[in-house]
Amino acid sequence: MRPGPRCQSVALCAALVSLGSVGPPASAEEGLATVLQAGSSTVFSGRYRLTLGFGPSCAQSGTSVSVLFDVQESSSLYGAKAGAEVSGRPTTAGEASVAQFVLLRRQDALEGAIGMISGETLRTTAGLRVSFSLLGQGTAEPATPAARARGTALGDLMLSRPGDDTIDSLGFCTARDHSWSLDRE
Repeated sequence: MRPGPRCQSVALCAALVSLGSVGPPASAEEGLATVLQAGSSTVFSGRYRLTLGFGPSCAQSGTSVSVLFDVQESSSLYGAKAGAEVSGRPTTAGEASVAQFVLLRRQDALEGAIGMISGETLRTTAGLRVSFSLLGQGTAEPATPAARARGTALGDLMLSRPGDDTIDSLGFCTARDHSWSLDRE
């Protein structure tokens, strides 16, 4: 299901439903500062490694894959009360349009969508292919020199070799206990 015309992402739609309408901040800097007060002052920006791990309830438990993403953090379009948005797209040419994540950040809490176009795959740093449709939650952790995050996710995670006929030849699992992390490259 695609978000309605007012929503740019699943995470933003969820934020609208849970928070109601809130006015925009006077400036992007004011909005981001409000979100970060009483929490980490480290902002996500740059190239990050998104690592996805199959949950303990999966046959592939213990298997994880990584994909490189360009990440940025900005004030939410729905105002400072709604939080900040941490978003990313794959760094590999030709793959930026098939996957995205948008996590709503309130202080150090993160939640949102980590997904891609159905039937598409991304090349992992190990040369495998991964496909995912996840709803994640986690925590931003201050780190030097960059922010990082860890969390859990529910949804589908699929793994295959390049050239395989199916996107799940090495594994498929729908679970509530997948893991994810974002670490600066």
